[in-house]
This record gives sequence, structure tokens and C-alpha cells, in this order.
Amino acid sequence: MLFVGCSLAIVSVLLLATDGEPRIQEVITYELSSSPRPKRVIGQTNLKRIGGSEYYHYGRKTMHLPPELVDEIIDYLWDNVRSLRACCLTHRTWLPRSRFHLFRSIRFRKYGIDASTLRSQPHIARCVREVTIEGDVYPEVTNSTLVDIGKVESLHLEANKTHWSDVQRGLCRSQLPCFPRLKELTLQKVYFRSFAEMISTIRQYQRLNSLSLDFEDWKYPAANIPDPNMVLSLPPLQRLQMRVNLVGSLPGPIPQILLNSAGAGLRHLTFDILTTPSRPPGKYPDRELSLMGHTNLSHNTSLESLTLRFPWCIRAPWISSKEEQSMFSAVLSRIHSPKFRDLTLHISIPPTAYNDSRWLRRLDMRALDYIVPATKPSGKTLSLLPREDAKRAEGVAKKLKSVTLKLAFSRAMDVREFDIIEKAIAAQLPNLKSKGILRILHVE
Repeated sequence: MLFVGCSLAIVSVLLLATDGEPRIQEVITYELSSSPRPKRVIGQTNLKRIGGSEYYHYGRKTMHLPPELVDEIIDYLWDNVRSLRACCLTHRTWLPRSRFHLFRSIRFRKYGIDASTLRSQPHIARCVREVTIEGDVYPEVTNSTLVDIGKVESLHLEANKTHWSDVQRGLCRSQLPCFPRLKELTLQKVYFRSFAEMISTIRQYQRLNSLSLDFEDWKYPAANIPDPNMVLSLPPLQRLQMRVNLVGSLPGPIPQILLNSAGAGLRHLTFDILTTPSRPPGKYPDRELSLMGHTNLSHNTSLESLTLRFPWCIRAPWISSKEEQSMFSAVLSRIHSPKFRDLTLHISIPPTAYNDSRWLRRLDMRALDYIVPATKPSGKTLSLLPREDAKRAEGVAKKLKSVTLKLAFSRAMDVREFDIIEKAIAAQLPNLKSKGILRILHVE
């Protein structure tokens, strides 16, 4: 009976989602009861009984569904704005959940939405869960009703994208809104005025479990950087993402301090390894990935996944064969968690790499096949690693359940073209393919 009701409700939603306009002329009203009786029956010929439930066509735009079923239907359409707007017009019982998804995320920037207007619209402010602040408009958000309501769970800080430098510095704790339920904090090209100010800001969000920091334009003097072995008292972080520019502004021991402080609670770690225009992107990826070779993950004993984002260059030879054999194994040798199962490599292909039809023949990713030990090891695979590190890397590699390659191209690419690329790369990675753990995806 419940299954039939769900099916009818889903059909109604699909009709709404077809073109974003409510097109249901008659909506079925049903009651989950052994012997339902309507207060007023219009036309006995419209009465139907299916599986013990009676459905009545009233010829009007009315629907009475259990609240749990309404929430399930609306949640299915959470990212379809046109359908959510149509659901708001369908029935008043659909309005609260639809409005929750429509106003879940909000962005504040100069000459944009005025945060003060939310005080006169508390029904909208109570729906906001994700806030993005672009540029120096923090006072407007700090003094808004969003702080009083306190339901925001995600805060993203971005530099003013219209400014020539595209970087914002000198941020202090008092400028940021204090959301008591905040779980996710992201900083993109936004920097605090000191390391102590950054740590103090992170500490004020006691429920924080996801943190993303940008060290691309790190400018703090070395004298203000603490000892890399120190462990700070931070919220229980489960996700940590760091953007690092190893060519320009090095963050020093800051990433290691954050890793030490996250401790055994850290589950997912992401490194965005960037380059600068002063050097061809991806020309020396062995040096770019050297960050992992000097990173100690011994404190993170519950780490489940690691994501590395880095550029790739296929114009010139990549690295020597010995470095190929040990580079990614060196990454795995840093991992001390028995729960580690997933490794993701998000690789950006520069636009200059595939200007002609010959670029695919130069796309050499054979180094990735050394991530896991071969069925018949050659004995030289881990020759550049100490014996203890080589043994640890081999143990971690054997437990891997997934190695995902996410390829990002700067131009549009159809499915057929990517299939050719996928087959070419898979042919270069017979070891990963034979173990059934290789996944190759196209991302934007």
C-alpha cells in the first residue's frame, strides 16, 4: 500500500520536473487506513481501491501525503531549482521542504544580496545552511540574523574575484561570524594576519569537522612559524584539504602541525599541489609530490582516503625510471593507517598539451602503475626507498580497494573522445587494471 502511494507521488514529481511547470490537473488524495472515508465524495465512479487503499479524484490541485514521504520526494529534487519552485506552487505541504533546499545556500558579495534584509524574512534565514562570503563584506554577515538563528553549517571565504590581486590578507577572528553549528570552513585565497589568529579562529568552531586552507600565497615570516612537532588543541577534524604552492610561497611546517593536531580523527586528506607561471606546469612532478615524501602521517591512524591534485605535462620527458618506480610508493609509505583504502589522483591536463592530434601518444602515465606492487616484483621497484618504508608502502598498497584517476581537461570533451583516452591510459596501467581497482573519470 505504501509502495503504491510512493509510486503515485513520484509520478507527480516527475510530471512537475519535466519542464519546471506544474501540469498536474488532478492530484490523487489518499489515506492510509483500512477503511478510509472521505468527508465529501465527488462522483462514486472516481472511487478506486488498490491494495486496501482508497484513492479519490477530487478534480482539484490537492495532495495529502505523509510528511516523511513529502520530505523524501523533495530531497530527491534538492538541486533542481525549477522543479523545487514548481513544487512550492503545487501544495502548501510541499512548501517548507522545497523552500529549505531553495534557500539552503546563499552568497554575499559587494553590490549583491544585503544580509540585513534577512531580518525581515526570518522564514528564509532559517533555511540557510551554507554561506559564501566573497570579498570584504564580513561585517554585514557578522551582524546579520543568521548568527542569531545559528543554523549555518558551512562557511566559505573567497577573495574578491573582481580585484586585480585576487588575494585578501589581514583577516582576523573578530571579522568572521560565529556560527555555533558550523561544521565546514573553507578559505580560498583568504589569509589571516598571523598563524595564531588562524588557529584561534579555527578553535572557536567547536563542531568543525571539515577544514580547507589555502597556502598558495602564504606570506608569513619564518619567525612567526612554530615548531613543526607541536600538537594544537583543535576541533575533531575528519576532513582536511590544503592548497600548497611548492614553487612560490612555502607554508613551512604549518601542514604538518595541522596533521599532527588532527590526529586519529582524520578520515580524509586532500593536497592541492599548485604551480606558478614562472615554470611550466607539471614539468617536475617528482619535486611537486615531494611534499608527501616529507609529510609524517603517523598521527593519522584512522585515515581512509587520500586525494592528490596536481598538473601533468606531456610535452617533455617526465622523470627518470628510478624515480618513477619510487615516487608514488613514497607517498604510500607515509601512511600508517590500517583503514586506508582509497587513493584518488586528480590530474589537470594543461591546454597546451593537446593542441594537435599527436598529444595522446605522448600521454605517458606508466608511473602510476607502480602504486601497487606487481604480481611478479622485479626487485628494483622500491630501490630508492629505505627498507622499512618500502615494506610499509607495499602493505598499504595491498589493502587498496580503489585507485581513481580524475582527469580534468580545460576544453569540452565528448564521451567518445574520452573513451579513447580512457582505453589508452588503461593500457599503460596493466597492474592496476588486473587487480580491478582502477577507475578513470572525466571531471570538469
